[in-house]
Amino acid sequence: MSDLFLAEMVKLIPKMRAYAIVLTKSASDADDLVQDTLLRAWRFREGFRPGTDLKAWLFRILRNEMLRKAQTANRLTEDVDGKFAAQLVSDPDQEFNLRYRELLEGLQHLSEDTREALLLTVGAGFTYDEAAEVCGVPPGTIKSRVNRARGFLASYIEGSSGREM
Repeated sequence: MSDLFLAEMVKLIPKMRAYAIVLTKSASDADDLVQDTLLRAWRFREGFRPGTDLKAWLFRILRNEMLRKAQTANRLTEDVDGKFAAQLVSDPDQEFNLRYRELLEGLQHLSEDTREALLLTVGAGFTYDEAAEVCGVPPGTIKSRVNRARGFLASYIEGSSGREM
């Protein structure tokens, strides 16, 4: 089981990392989160039941690990003189960059539950049922959240909405 388990875990690392980057807003924090998730999954691999969905199991560990870290750590960085913010600014030179920036801004206006449902289904490729399992809600709730998120983001990007959801 260990060799197959390890191989399947390795295949899921890119998707876990993408989801972790969105959650943490930092590539290095995302790498730490994925590493912690993999270590925890490996440590408790005996708790995984063969024949069940490893992807959902790993993403649930990742989500729980993120929630645990958010509860125990203060993630704010003081940037009084704006040095850190100035390093992150780049002027977009293409329409794609503008739309991407608007999408990222729009994602921040979504509620945490709605954003999570959208990122699991659209970003990480989960089915509604898999995302529901990770979030611990019915599939219909995930479908509703994703639908609302898509509608909000479409109107946000078109500039007809600036309200928070």
